[in-house]
Amino acid sequence: MMNKLGDIPFDISFEKLQTELWNIGNKYGISGPEVFKIFMDNFPKKGGKA
Repeated sequence: MMNKLGDIPFDISFEKLQTELWNIGNKYGISGPEVFKIFMDNFPKKGGKA
């Protein structure tokens, strides 16, 4: 997902990101915001520290 959206400015990619998150959430029975939280909790922090 990030490979598809990573080089697009956030304001342009937001709608596509939201759709992707909701699709993933629907697949696993959770909400889009829950998918986003899981994604951000596991996204590498700046400087490589978790």
